[in-house]
Amino acid sequence: VHVVHSTSPPGTAEAIFKPLPAGVRRRIILATNIAESSLTIPDVVYVVDGGKQKVNLWDPRHRLNALTMAWASAANRKQRLGRAGRVQPGEYWLM
Repeated sequence: VHVVHSTSPPGTAEAIFKPLPAGVRRRIILATNIAESSLTIPDVVYVVDGGKQKVNLWDPRHRLNALTMAWASAANRKQRLGRAGRVQPGEYWLM
């Protein structure tokens, strides 16, 4: 299991690009919307998308920016869908 997000320690994300060890059949990557970028992870076959994302929004009541959960846009979901099947057949599920 690999966890990838914007504050992952340096060097942590590189493990997702290494080939799977002999006898290992799948890799699980838990990622934030950082994975919507043009990142290509060679052996990604399935993407399960919760449909949510954290966005930085202005909170006028507290007069500061706040990280808030929101529904991902259609454009965000299209980017996430593009992560599956880039180098082999894949599937995408929106939960």
